[in-house]
Amino acid sequence: RPPRSTLFPYTTLFRSEDSMGRDDDDAIAINILPRSDLELTACSGTPGTVDAGQSIDVSWTVTNLGGLAAAGPWVDKVYLSDDATVGSDIEIGSFVQSPTAPGLEENASYNQTESLTIPSALAGDYWLIVVTDADNAVAEPGAEDNNATVCGTLTINDTQAPETTMTSGPAHGALVNVADVTFTWTGSDNSTSLAELVYASCSGASCDPSAGPFDSSTSYTFSDLGDGTLTFKVTSRDLVGNVDPTPVVRTFTVDRTQPTILTQSPTGD
Repeated sequence: RPPRSTLFPYTTLFRSEDSMGRDDDDAIAINILPRSDLELTACSGTPGTVDAGQSIDVSWTVTNLGGLAAAGPWVDKVYLSDDATVGSDIEIGSFVQSPTAPGLEENASYNQTESLTIPSALAGDYWLIVVTDADNAVAEPGAEDNNATVCGTLTINDTQAPETTMTSGPAHGALVNVADVTFTWTGSDNSTSLAELVYASCSGASCDPSAGPFDSSTSYTFSDLGDGTLTFKVTSRDLVGNVDPTPVVRTFTVDRTQPTILTQSPTGD
């Protein structure tokens, strides 16, 4: 097997041997040519804890450890991974490398620093991974296993508020003629499960449901309503305290008064 860093052409001889240990007189010579070998030799950019939606500076160094210039272009990519292994990860940056001819020479390096944004929907612990030649544009036979480096871990704070959805009840601006009106609702969030979301509701045009109290209730019934206009609002909150800033609002009018029928006798001339 050739060394990883093949700096010059060389020849390997292959000779067969039978069960008695006798060599074949005819050896096969194979000329091995130098190859490129891009390697992530340095990486940094894990501040420890960061809020979702914020930016971090990621720096990395790539060195050609082979004996042949690496001709571009190729692409370096930066990922967030939940298992420290490249594959099915979240790409947060992609950068084309186009070295001047003949390419990145043997033992030559380049450094790159980029400001990258953490997706706002993420929360939890992730590994930061940089991969050079992520699309395998550079031929590196037998030397592809050093193209990726885990730079470190990140704890991403959840800053995304949940969303609240009304699932039944009068539409906004509706006119109803019943005494009892029931609203039901649900919510969704990037990290808190449906079973763990809590909700708060209130009635009145100027009320603020975010003031609470919050609980797991997902319905409310107005009973024995009289004529008039009412406003109902509901919002949701996730486990870390993010509150939906746009509560669902339903303003509706109740009209239960029966119409009055007026009769008028005709008059003669």
